[in-house]
Order: sequence, then structure tokens, then C-alpha cells
Amino acid sequence: MTKPSYSQYRLAKKLKGDPKADKIINAYEQAVLEQKKEINRKYAEQKKALQPKPIPKMTVEQAKQRFYQVATELTRPPVHHPRHKTHKYVIDEENKAVVNFVLMYFGYAPLPEGVCRNTPAHSKGLLLAGNYGSGKSVLLEVHKKMKWKNNAFRMVSAHEIVAKYDADGEAGIKTYLTGNLAIDDLGTEELGRYYGKQEDVLKRILELRYILFKREGKKTHATTNLDINEITERYGARIGSRLNEMFNILYLGAKADSRDFRKML
Repeated sequence: MTKPSYSQYRLAKKLKGDPKADKIINAYEQAVLEQKKEINRKYAEQKKALQPKPIPKMTVEQAKQRFYQVATELTRPPVHHPRHKTHKYVIDEENKAVVNFVLMYFGYAPLPEGVCRNTPAHSKGLLLAGNYGSGKSVLLEVHKKMKWKNNAFRMVSAHEIVAKYDADGEAGIKTYLTGNLAIDDLGTEELGRYYGKQEDVLKRILELRYILFKREGKKTHATTNLDINEITERYGARIGSRLNEMFNILYLGAKADSRDFRKML
């Protein structure tokens, strides 16, 4: 039976109980049900087509190649520089273990032992400590650009955070209290000042992000030229006691004669 018109359906509803009327009612409602199923099917197909295609999972070797490519592009000198075309990101015996550890960390691969200064864990952030020019900031910048699934983060300098506080006060630092965050050059910033009020802004940020870490599992990464004792002295024992819990602590280029990669460009 073909689908009755709506007017036929309304008339049949008034005569419900009559065999012919009931046949029209059933035919109409069955046809409407089939139409709804078809509409839902097409909607599901359209929704699926609009969804982003999942990124294929990289093998460890593919991840290493991708890292090396991005790192080389990020550190390449300007076009007019004589080493522009021949430049390659340098991995040597001093930074190799840390570079590999950070790659395994962001790729959620098993973390190698003996590299981290404390107990390694994917649930914690990264604290990269070491001399100027040792490649700490670049290492995080590379992984920021690689946009790892479930491990993406925002990166900002400690100076920028203080400047934001100086301009907007408490409202200015709220933006740094969500999601995963990397703080560059921790410990080089000055105290913040807002309408005469002086504030150790980064100490406050670290305390609040510790709470965020405990409640929501959000990670904080940082680069610093200070060692653990100096961080404790700079921000207090309360922060110092939480470093092992919040961070995988890694030293990169911490020797007196460590290579300064900035001077190589």
C-alpha cells in the first residue's frame, strides 16, 4: 500500500476502529517511521564524513624522524646565513639521552631508566634544567609543534606571565590556570607589581598549577637555568617539596663545558 496523504490519515484517525481506517493509519505511521530512519541514517553518514580523519599512530622510528625534521626546521638559521642549507639539528652524546626520553614521554612509550633525576612517569610534566643555550626551550618547542594527541600544551615565558599580571592583575593570570602549560625561563623573571601590590607571580602560578595537577591531572612543563636547590631557594620549600611529584626532572647541558647551541648558529 502506498503512503496515504496526511489528510487521509487525519480522517482515518477520526474513524479509528474501522478496519479500512486502521489500515490507512498503520500504512501512514509505518511510512513516517521509515522516513525518520532514512533521515537519521543520512545524518549519521554526513556526521561521520565531517569528522577529522584519525592520525595514524607513528612507530618509534617514524616519531624520531618527524622530531628530527621539525627540530631542524625550527633551529635553521635565516636564509641569508651561510649555514642555512646545510644546517642540521645536533644530537650529540650529551643531549641524546634527554632528547630520547622526551620523545618517549610525548609518544607515551615506555620511559627509559637512568635519565630522569627522579622517578619517571607519564602523568607528570617535564622540568628541563641546564645552562643557557643547551637546547631546553627548543626541545619543548619542537614537541609543541608536533601536536601530540592527548599531550598538546601551550608554551609561554615566565616574563610574559609577569607582564600579564602587571597589566591585568589577578584576571591576567587566570588564563595560565587551565590545560597543559609549558613555562619557559622559569626563575629569570622579576616580581610582579599591580597597583602597588608586589607579587611573586610564578610562585603563585606553580602553587595553583599543583592544585590543578592533583585535581585534574593537568601537566606543567618548565625550562630553567636553576638547579633544584636554587629553585627551592627562589620559590620556597613548599614548591621545592612538590617538584618531584609534579615533574620528571631532567638536566640538559648542565656541565661547565657543555656546548652552547646558540653560538653554533
